[in-house]
Amino acid sequence: MRSSEWLVPVGVTAAAVVIGLVTGLGDGVGALVVPWICIHALLAMAMRLVMQVGEINLAVGAFYGIGAYTAAQMNLLLEAPLLVSVVAGGLLAGAAALVFGGLVLRVSGAAFILVSFAANEVLRLTLTKTEWVGGNSGLVGVFADPRAVVTAMVIVTGVVALLLVMLERSRWGRQFAVVENKPLLASCAGINPRSVKLIALVASGVICGVAGGLFAHYSSVVAPPDFSYMISISVLAFVMIGGRDHLLGAVVGAAVLTYLTEEMRMFGAYEPVIYGGALMIAMVLMPKGLVGAAHDVLRRVTDSRRGSSSDPTGEPSPAPREKERAS
Repeated sequence: MRSSEWLVPVGVTAAAVVIGLVTGLGDGVGALVVPWICIHALLAMAMRLVMQVGEINLAVGAFYGIGAYTAAQMNLLLEAPLLVSVVAGGLLAGAAALVFGGLVLRVSGAAFILVSFAANEVLRLTLTKTEWVGGNSGLVGVFADPRAVVTAMVIVTGVVALLLVMLERSRWGRQFAVVENKPLLASCAGINPRSVKLIALVASGVICGVAGGLFAHYSSVVAPPDFSYMISISVLAFVMIGGRDHLLGAVVGAAVLTYLTEEMRMFGAYEPVIYGGALMIAMVLMPKGLVGAAHDVLRRVTDSRRGSSSDPTGEPSPAPREKERAS
């Protein structure tokens, strides 16, 4: 891995640690925003992982809920520690993603979007009718040290970012790109697109489950409304606003929109209108997202600097051999 490729995980980890220590573990707005940024960043990275194989998974809320309920039950019934509960939530969500993917990855595109949306709502409605998980009231009383939970969120967010960067630079990451852009070529090259998509979906499910387990311990309460289709729509917005072409875009989108959501609570009933309008304007003005727009600006600045180092007449300086002939 080249040194420049460490920018995303190192940057995410450093920023999360600094913000978490300065504000997240204290009092005030930071204590509320930083944990949610970590949770939303995990979900956004999970969403983007499936988008890298050409699909949009609106069942993110379902896997998030499976992880949350699993971790909550582990804590309430078995008094399992934080790490064990969160890992169990991630594994069970990954197993659910494996079953779900095995059944529905026969379809793709709009059909997959609709099926994943339906799966999310089926799980939510099932939870409301299941009494042993609290029904519509959910589960209450999940106990954990708040500082330990926030610290775990910061560490997990950085570790997941690092692992995903390594994945993108690996053979699997190259296969993801081929499956997304040229599925027929992938089949001709001996790559099974369905298997590659299943791997991405399972990995995404594990990340969502871990995020759900952290959420359960942070909020102390899990209930079906927390895992409706709206969480999947919000996560998709995080990815698109931040920039789906960059892993950092998922994190930046989650951070910016989470912070704006907290700031716009002062507008009361007008909050959804202002929030939706801001999203529309951002998508029109920056179709590549915040990180994509920043990348384009930096590239233009770099190109202009290279241009200024050329010959004063505006032409590039001659090659060494041409200079010798001229002399």
